[in-house]
Amino acid sequence: MARLSERELVCVEVLVGKGRSLRQVAKELGVDESTLRYRLGRRRAGAVDGRTKQSEACPPFEDAIAKWIEAQDWSGQGERPASVRGLYDDLVRDHGFSGSYKSVVRFVRRRAPAPAVRPARRGEARPVEARLAGRRARVTEVVLSPCEAVAAALRHRPPPRFRSPDADRASLRH
Repeated sequence: MARLSERELVCVEVLVGKGRSLRQVAKELGVDESTLRYRLGRRRAGAVDGRTKQSEACPPFEDAIAKWIEAQDWSGQGERPASVRGLYDDLVRDHGFSGSYKSVVRFVRRRAPAPAVRPARRGEARPVEARLAGRRARVTEVVLSPCEAVAAALRHRPPPRFRSPDADRASLRH
């Protein structure tokens, strides 16, 4: 479901009240018309999300989670922060946690700073066959630098195929 803030919903109600069609407003917001109908209907009915009434599974383990958050490097200068999956596994193994992995992820996201954005991007390529040193090899993945990935996207064609130095030498002999 599209995330619409309370402010956006109020704006939608005002625009619709002034004669704009729901279809026009949905198009401007970039959401589906049915999403707006549903969200406006729930707002008019005063419906409350049932999840807000449920208690969280993580507060009894808040001390262990807080220690884990403090031990992470969120600056982006050093190593990446450890995976929340490892925290979840530790909570289950060492502390008897019985909640879900997603509940731990939500709990950590609300309390930890946002990790720094990393400039490196991973590019995936379709499997291609290449001849390397007289043998057939199957290349299934190519990691591109950010510049190469952007350049390939701008050209609207796949990135260049990479050959091994041995294959280059062999092609020079012929």
